[in-house]
Amino acid sequence: METIQPAGSLSMKPISARTEGWSRLSVIAGASLWMLLVCNRAFWVRLMDGRDMTRPDELLFMGAVALLLLMLLNMLGGVLAVGRLLKPLLVALLLLAAACSGFVDRYGIAIDRSMVQNVFETDAAESLELLDAGLLAWLLFAGVLPAVWVVRARLRPSTVRAAFARRVVFVFANGLVASALLALFSAGFASEIRNDRGLRYQFNPLNALYSTWRYAQPHRAAAEVVPVGRDAKRTASGDVRGPAVFVLVVGETARAEDFSLGGHERQTNPRLQAEDVFYFSEVSACGTSTAVSLPCMFSDLGRDGFSETAMRGRENLLDVLARAGLDVLWVDNNSGCKGLCARVRSEQPSGSDHPRHCRDGECHDEVLVDSLRHHLRTLRRDTVIVLHQKGSHGPAYWRRYPPEFERFTPVCRTVNLDDCTLESLHNAYDNTILYTDHVLSEIIGALQQMAGIGAAAMLYVSDHGESLGEKGIYLHGAPRAIAPEVQYRVPMIFWASPSFMSLSRLKAACLEAGTRTPLSHDNLFHSVLGLLDVRTSVYRTSLDMFAACRAGEPD
Repeated sequence: METIQPAGSLSMKPISARTEGWSRLSVIAGASLWMLLVCNRAFWVRLMDGRDMTRPDELLFMGAVALLLLMLLNMLGGVLAVGRLLKPLLVALLLLAAACSGFVDRYGIAIDRSMVQNVFETDAAESLELLDAGLLAWLLFAGVLPAVWVVRARLRPSTVRAAFARRVVFVFANGLVASALLALFSAGFASEIRNDRGLRYQFNPLNALYSTWRYAQPHRAAAEVVPVGRDAKRTASGDVRGPAVFVLVVGETARAEDFSLGGHERQTNPRLQAEDVFYFSEVSACGTSTAVSLPCMFSDLGRDGFSETAMRGRENLLDVLARAGLDVLWVDNNSGCKGLCARVRSEQPSGSDHPRHCRDGECHDEVLVDSLRHHLRTLRRDTVIVLHQKGSHGPAYWRRYPPEFERFTPVCRTVNLDDCTLESLHNAYDNTILYTDHVLSEIIGALQQMAGIGAAAMLYVSDHGESLGEKGIYLHGAPRAIAPEVQYRVPMIFWASPSFMSLSRLKAACLEAGTRTPLSHDNLFHSVLGLLDVRTSVYRTSLDMFAACRAGEPD
């Protein structure tokens, strides 16, 4: 147990004994230096990219960056790691920095607010997929070992007054040096931040601390539900032959680049190419993660107006459809509806009910088809069914499809994607798209074959895309402003029965001609309302992707 002697007291120990051990400030500085040099490989690689490190001015700038960041870490520890908090706080920072560096180095991700949101809102199964022996070994080396050193470090005894005075000087001195560096190298720092806005999200652990603080800010329960489309009503009757059904399939992590319907060199959509579908090839996602894209795409706010604060407690597309008199059901095979289905019926198929498609606590997406067939038998009036896929969620792509869909080989079978060749990684991912092709075709088949169904249609759109090692980046969740295109360019597919086409007054030739029109998640809210003849003041014809192709409406 460390001791701090009262000011003015005399120690009975010899002078040599009193000077043994580490000062508190040296422990803080040592932990800061470790995090700077060991836990930020990706940051330094990115900062040095394109620089001529033989030039003295570049070396000087890199040294200035390193010193500035060291000063900031020292100041953080100097302000927060006081008294008995010293060791616990430094241990927490070291473990956090090691964990963040492991994921940043492995997947090339950025630890921003949306990534923190993903961490807190994903399910346990998805989180456990990311852990393997390699990552645990890194956490042991980069986090646990220095944490043990901090815990076991023998601290020099000091008076309260002397300890406080040294800490004030330490923080002030580090702040003074940081200020001087900012003044001397302001042009270089400003240029780097302006040219590479994502760099700040890769410095550990400040990125995680700042992003967690931002994530925590709006997390307050909404005082009341904000209504949307109070005046919603339908203006057309259903098909006289039976209830109409509209199936909205929300894809997961499917990027447009790997759909053969859009020109991918591999045949990943053999079944859909045999169907009468319309493939929209220029669709942009609202965000690059489920936590952002899912609520955004169902919102009337659009990407520019969307924020978690604005959306908190706000009604969405499902509420408007239900108010207009449609039955609405959400069926989930993912990590939940993010609050979208709070006021409509929802269900999540279980492994016990679908043993053919489920194993090891996870179900393949054909459980959604089984659930759809079950509900189609019991329809009594016009219905909207949302099917939320597991889709192509990584990094364990090989787990997303049954063995018979492993057509492209060899396949990457580890979550440490750096250990895989790009070919095996793309093979595993393309197998997930091949399986999605099968699932969507089965959904269309169910809608075509079910007796008693009148008009039927399916609209599929993915929530976001995925990086598969391009420029050393994996997975998704990069800040939208700097994300690579593959993370936000997504596939969209529309199919409708002849009776639905007739009932909705849709012209097939017009739809086909518009499949290369630039679209986004912003169109979803208004396009679904238009397709289902729901009229409300929040509907915008200009954002209805089908409006120009309905007979009797202006082109």
